[in-house]
Amino acid sequence: MAPGKIQQLAEARAAAALLVRELPGLSLTALATRLRREVSALSRAARLRAKAADDPMMTALFSAIAGYDGKNVQMSKLTL
Repeated sequence: MAPGKIQQLAEARAAAALLVRELPGLSLTALATRLRREVSALSRAARLRAKAADDPMMTALFSAIAGYDGKNVQMSKLTL
């Protein structure tokens, strides 16, 4: 796999981890299991991603879920 693709996957996992960490009813442990990654690695990636608060990708992601009510996101619906 090309290095650029690997970086994109890592960024997508970090974004997913941040969303899971911020939204009620979702589990970082479940995400780690689904992605076959260590929980600690996803947690660290989420923390680093959160520091990049001015990142346009994260702004768009959180804007897209602004109407989220805590009930209608399922792990199987996350596309990484």
